[in-house]
Order: sequence, then C-alpha cells, then structure tokens
Amino acid sequence: MAYTLLPQLHPHEKISVICVYVARKWEYRGPTDDGPVQHVDLVLADEKGNTIYAEIPPTQIDKHASTIQENGIYVMSRFKVANLKNSYRPVHASYMIELTCFTKINIAKDPPSTFPKYMYNLVEFDDLYNFVGDQTYFLDVLGVIIEVNQPEWRPLSNQPKPALTRNLIIRNIEGNDLKLTLWGRRASEFNVDDVYNPDDPKPIVSLFVGCLMKSYMKQEYLSGSSACKWYFNPQIPEAVFLNSKLAVAVLSP
Repeated sequence: MAYTLLPQLHPHEKISVICVYVARKWEYRGPTDDGPVQHVDLVLADEKGNTIYAEIPPTQIDKHASTIQENGIYVMSRFKVANLKNSYRPVHASYMIELTCFTKINIAKDPPSTFPKYMYNLVEFDDLYNFVGDQTYFLDVLGVIIEVNQPEWRPLSNQPKPALTRNLIIRNIEGNDLKLTLWGRRASEFNVDDVYNPDDPKPIVSLFVGCLMKSYMKQEYLSGSSACKWYFNPQIPEAVFLNSKLAVAVLSP
C-alpha cells in the first residue's frame, strides 16, 4: 500500500493513511510537571525522514495513549490535520495532527527500514541567545556534558508549589559552556551512570531536543521540561565529528 508522506498532508484532504515512526512521546502535566495529564504529544516521522507534531487531546487519552509507544511504527488513518499551534512546536512542519475518536491506529506490518531514529534541528550555542523568551519552537542542541548536579527543589513565584530541577553544564566544540536546567520528571529521570565510568572517563556527547531558552536574574540558560529528551552519544554525523575532536572529559561531581 502506498502511504501518504507527511508533507502531503493538508486540512482539506480528508482521506489520508500514513505509516509513521514515533520518535518521541511525552505527557504535558502543567508547568511544574506534577499535575494531571492535559494532553499527550508525539513527534512522528515518515520513511523519508519528514516529521510532524501530533497531539492526543485530553478526551482521547484513554483511547489512544496506551496504544502508541515511543519507537513504534504505526499505520494511522482518520485523524485531523490542523493548523499549527502558535507556540511549543517541536518540529518545523506546515501542519499538525490531532487524534480523534475516529482515528484508527495499527502496528505496521513489515514496515520500511528507512525510518530515521533521530529527529533534530540543531541550533548553535551562539544562536541560542536569539531565542531567549521565544516559545514558538522548541530548540535542539548538541554538546558534551561536563557537569551534572543533584536535583533540588526551586520555589516559583507564580506557582504554589516548588519545582524539582537539576542543572547540567554542556560544552560545544569551541569550548563554550551552557547551563541546562531540567524540570520535574526530567530532572529526576536524568542519569549518566550507564554511560560514564569515572575509572575510564570518556566524553558523553549528548543531543538534547525539545528545549527553550530562558532568562533568570539576567542569566540566560537552556530549559528542558516534559518535551525534552536526550540521547547519549547518538549516531549522527555532528556527534561523531564532535567526539573526534575531544580529549577525555571528566564530569564534575
């Protein structure tokens, strides 16, 4: 069967069947990441590497959220193609997908082997500062982890409860450092124990996707909440090149 490629989707096209790889899946639970699930978000890719953002709205979470798993390949039909949201766009595409009560989802049988694993649009460190306070698109960055701090609770002036945070420092190929703050569940989930041995230290080149640039007390930093995902030593050309230029990097305690 010939499937519709993602760039061919359009709100006026009512009959489309797509075969897609679920590159990322996350739950949005509010700004402190500890409330009820408000919607489930997906980054989908077709066999050519085209990407699109998809959302499972709150009314359809019980029906669809458990059906779709990250890294799975599915055939989908009877979904809604809608205009993009004004903010928090994880990929650059013309439209987005909304799953409805009519949406059909099946595991793909004998899918193509050409689905890419990594979906990213890298922004250089120097260019990140142009996006401070800009929430239109999430940002993707590549760097070497040089410092991982313990999680800590941070009070927020606009929230009744403190938020769990964890600060990291990542470094680019020019030797410039950038602070990255993980929030909520991402702060508690982050762990490098499986990829870093202090007795045999090697650089951890890491791809962080789904971030925003923010400013606090005149200090700019990268922020990663529910939409953020990381890949240690990803097999992408930019990471291979960066790793080839690095000496041994020892993480700070």
